[in-house]
Formats: sequence, C-alpha cells, structure tokens
Amino acid sequence: MLLFFVGTEDNFTYRSKSDNPDKIFFPVNILCEGMNKITLEKVKETLEKMENKVVVPEETREKAVIALDKMLKVL
Repeated sequence: MLLFFVGTEDNFTYRSKSDNPDKIFFPVNILCEGMNKITLEKVKETLEKMENKVVVPEETREKAVIALDKMLKVL
C-alpha cells in the first residue's frame, strides 16, 4: 500500500520522512519560527517544573483528539 503525506511544517516533515523512509512526503515550504525555538533542554526544564499550563476549550480538545487519532492510525 502506497501512503503519502502532505507536511504542514518543513522541519516536522523532514523528521517524519527520516523516521518513515518507505513513505512519500510532500513539504509545503513553511517553517514555524516557534517550533524552531524549542530545544530539548527547554522541554526538560518545562517537564521538571510543570509550571506551564495550556488551556484549550473542550470543543477544540474533542476535535483535536479525533484528528490526532486519525493521524496516528495511518502511521
């Protein structure tokens, strides 16, 4: 079965392609400046302190769960 994906952010697309060389990816030539600021050290510090909290409306969360479940089923 041939599977292909359209990447929504080029760094994510590059990493996904590296992890899944048997699949075809189409980047859209968009870089997310915010994602480029995230480092492993910042993630580690955030997880250790547990000070940052993101609040998402329930309706948005429910839609996001459905979309993420569909994406993960493909992989």
